[in-house]
Amino acid sequence: MPPDVSTEAAEALAGPRPVRKVLAAPSREGLLICAASLMPGFLFSLMAVSNGFGLMAMIQAGPDSDPRGAAAGWLHLGHQALTMLFSLLICWLFLVRRPSKSGRGAGGWISDVIAVAGTVVVLVLGMAPKTVDDLLVLSASEALMTVGLVVMVIGLASLGRSFGIMPRARGLVQGGLYRWVRHPIYLGEFLVFGGITILTFSPLTVATYLIFVGLQLYRLVVEEQTLTDAYPEYHEYRARTSRLLPGVY
Repeated sequence: MPPDVSTEAAEALAGPRPVRKVLAAPSREGLLICAASLMPGFLFSLMAVSNGFGLMAMIQAGPDSDPRGAAAGWLHLGHQALTMLFSLLICWLFLVRRPSKSGRGAGGWISDVIAVAGTVVVLVLGMAPKTVDDLLVLSASEALMTVGLVVMVIGLASLGRSFGIMPRARGLVQGGLYRWVRHPIYLGEFLVFGGITILTFSPLTVATYLIFVGLQLYRLVVEEQTLTDAYPEYHEYRARTSRLLPGVY
């Protein structure tokens, strides 16, 4: 039995088909996604280039030319190379990271603001002048920064495509340093910026460092709540790991 309405008539009743534009204007959401990935990646690439030039200058001068001695010179050279590597890793991971499993994490927009603030506030430490000339203190500061950068680089490599600044559920990482601690990158940051605070010791830098630690501690709590909401197995993972120091905290 023939249909009551022909194919041509049905298409006419349905109205004109939407025209797909190959070069359509980007959506607001698309622009925000691009900005969230490309702009931070671009900024960290600039940091990596700057660190690279500094590293080349140090290699040309030679670590033995450091006025604090060859040992301090080699430590400074090592942490400069690690800083460049860390910046390159962040630049790459911003481009290849996984999409978030959901929208904003626990804490809403407040946690996003605090995440940005915790990233930016340490610029005060980076721009502060050195106030300490003691050779032992300088060497201890270089050692702290170098160890912290090693932890940060390995932690970032362990985190891989689950990396992000804002608290988002981009995957549950349990390998690498995350096998023992849930926030190794924050641990490395505390060591690095603690070393910088020793070099630039003043009421302003100490207050800045304490604010930074408080913001990061808030971030790690929010991140844990975000992952708990997204992954039921996070309860078991949290029960067998420490937050920052194995067996301590």
